[in-house]
Amino acid sequence: MDAGEILKWLERQGTKRTVEGMARYGIRAERAFGVTVGTLQSLAKRLGKDHALSLALWETGWYEARLLARWWASRSA
Repeated sequence: MDAGEILKWLERQGTKRTVEGMARYGIRAERAFGVTVGTLQSLAKRLGKDHALSLALWETGWYEARLLARWWASRSA
C-alpha cells in the first residue's frame, strides 16, 4: 500500500460520529477521517514499518495518517 491507498482506506473506515467523539478526548484536528485507534493499530500491525511511507503519511497532514507515521517512528527508535 502506498500513501494514497492508505488515505483512501482511512476515508472509507472513518465516521462522522468518531470525529465528533474525538473532542471528548481533547482532539481537535482540522483534518480527520474519524477512524478509531483500534482500527489504526490493526492497520499499522498489518503493514509493518516503512520509513518512507511514514514520512509520506506525515506530510499529508491528516490526523490518522500522522498517528500511523508516529507509531512507526517510535517502533524503529
